[in-house]
Amino acid sequence: MGIPGLWDEFRDCFNETNLLEVSTNHWTTEKRCLRIAVDAAIWSVQIQASQGGTNPALRTLFYRLCHLLEWGIHVIFVFDGPNKPPWKRNRHIRTNVSGTYEAMKHLIQLFGMKVWDAPGEAEAECAKIQSLQLVDYVLTEDVDAFAFGATKVIRCSPAERKSLFNVRIYEMERITEKLDIDHSGVILIGLMRGGDYHSKGIEHCGLQTAIGAAKLGFGDRLVFSEHVDSWRSQLQHYIRINKYNAFGFKRPKFTIGQDFPDPLVKRYYTHPEVSTIEKLKTHFSRFDWSQKPDAKALYVYAQKKFQWTSLQGSIKFLNSIAYPIFVFELLHSTGMVSKYYTASHKTRRNKSTGMILEKQITFYPNKILDCEWNIETIVYDNEANTSFMNQWKSLLRETTSWIPACFIQNITYPKISQFFGRTNSDLGRLVQKTKRLSLDPEESRDSMHAERKTTSTKRPIGLLPTNLFSKPRPQSSQKLSQATDESFTDDDLPKIQEILPKSSEKTGKYNENQNQVDNNRNEGSITKSKERFSKDQTIRRIYIRESLNGTWKEDIGASGRRKMYENIPIIDLS
Repeated sequence: MGIPGLWDEFRDCFNETNLLEVSTNHWTTEKRCLRIAVDAAIWSVQIQASQGGTNPALRTLFYRLCHLLEWGIHVIFVFDGPNKPPWKRNRHIRTNVSGTYEAMKHLIQLFGMKVWDAPGEAEAECAKIQSLQLVDYVLTEDVDAFAFGATKVIRCSPAERKSLFNVRIYEMERITEKLDIDHSGVILIGLMRGGDYHSKGIEHCGLQTAIGAAKLGFGDRLVFSEHVDSWRSQLQHYIRINKYNAFGFKRPKFTIGQDFPDPLVKRYYTHPEVSTIEKLKTHFSRFDWSQKPDAKALYVYAQKKFQWTSLQGSIKFLNSIAYPIFVFELLHSTGMVSKYYTASHKTRRNKSTGMILEKQITFYPNKILDCEWNIETIVYDNEANTSFMNQWKSLLRETTSWIPACFIQNITYPKISQFFGRTNSDLGRLVQKTKRLSLDPEESRDSMHAERKTTSTKRPIGLLPTNLFSKPRPQSSQKLSQATDESFTDDDLPKIQEILPKSSEKTGKYNENQNQVDNNRNEGSITKSKERFSKDQTIRRIYIRESLNGTWKEDIGASGRRKMYENIPIIDLS
């Protein structure tokens, strides 16, 4: 929609990414959720193509809102107002869409998201809201957003428009840098080539001719100048002689009509009907972006609108809404959110989520949703029904999923079993004789040397491996490991090097002779130690015993590795 072919001209002006990556990056840098404005009219057209089941259009909207919620995105849906242009693309705009809009608004508000009624066209209102930095991006398929003043636009990838996941990000600054086209230039291209309000444009004028005129600055002169006649004559002359070779070739017979540009069409672009700056800033300052979705009302809505009254329908609802609401609680709750989940130490990077760092968590849907499940009575006379009921009970009790690690950046584990994801009985069987060492580097070194002189106790057969992060190794290769964190400075690194096993540059294995490290310390080894053990260095191994005091904390660094804080006990198994 908008100006035909202009998206293709912007092929070198976008970044290919996905909404989850955009959201997590924004959360990491800005410490708040990503905010986007959506033209509800475009979505109302897209969801009408859905088929199957009861109310397929609203069901598609339901799934889309669930995805936006689980990706940690705040959305405001902007609806067309009464003063929008009466026609688009040579067709009169439908006015009998109030029923569709009201149904969409009701579902959107159940999710806790915002709706906004524009005085005119929603696309222009979205651009105005974004240009005032009240939201971060405009999510649209209409290139006219740039003509209305938007600076950052998200467009779904053409190959996967239904998924909403893979997107392209366009920025006006980059377009201007690459193509030398600004907002006024986009308006000029729409007028010359033809757009939503004037499909024909100038006769025999192609897209490249319009782009050439925009690059020469005719857009700014059109928008800010009142002398249209002289402007028109100069533009016609430049195109005929191919001034500065901006139009590809000479066109001696090229003619611009005296009625170009149409004042009304020009006004639709340059002065659209939008809310005043004061009104927008006042209302947006009052928005409560942390409004929680109404899970009970959504369950009743799904039963009524989608006929999800059976056990299978309830399973669909639980699978769709439980994780998004859990993510919302995690991002917006200041306390008591820990009762909803337990986090494991396991992490991953998966192609399906754009290779962002994720952490495995187990959450409890029944605590999060707090719904009264009205499931139709079924007869458990076959294996299928019994399987559905077992699946339902399991989902209600706990669900394991993967969540972006930045959403749970700082975690406190009251129990060591929660950190390692194992039971206390498993942890108790890991070791029999251990000794907790002080965090002070000097004391740790002295205690380590003293311990090395004693006879080591072999691990009994049948015990679990002491290294929880890698495969078991021979007892002789197990060394003491010091946890490093942000509190250590460069001046502390030589001391840390005294008690850390030295890695071989060729094999990467630990140097088994710790005394040799102490005796052969020199300036070169200290320099290499600083390189190996920087502030972002993570511990190589963690050894534990049956009972430990204090809490365990974990932080995910920029590299995606775990960093342990100073209150982590150091355990010597020798």
